[in-house]
Amino acid sequence: MFGIVEMALIHASWLRDQFPAWFTLFLTSTVSTFVIYWIYLVRIRGGVLLYVEAQRKSHRLPMCLECGYNLEGVANSTCPECGAHIGSGLE
Repeated sequence: MFGIVEMALIHASWLRDQFPAWFTLFLTSTVSTFVIYWIYLVRIRGGVLLYVEAQRKSHRLPMCLECGYNLEGVANSTCPECGAHIGSGLE
């Protein structure tokens, strides 16, 4: 697809008069590479965000959101320091 766009731009008379063919080829190749790279980054970022959200929902936070007390090893559902409810961080 991008090759067709490149060839059309190279043969466009208005563009041929303005820029040399190698510059047009370089520009379209760079833009198309950037677009493909950006699409993959968006997909990777979305996957990572879904994974982090799933982990956050399934596990309890390691510290109290109210006072910052370390909750590792605490078995009950309230913070021993301030008495706040301990959840997954989504409440």
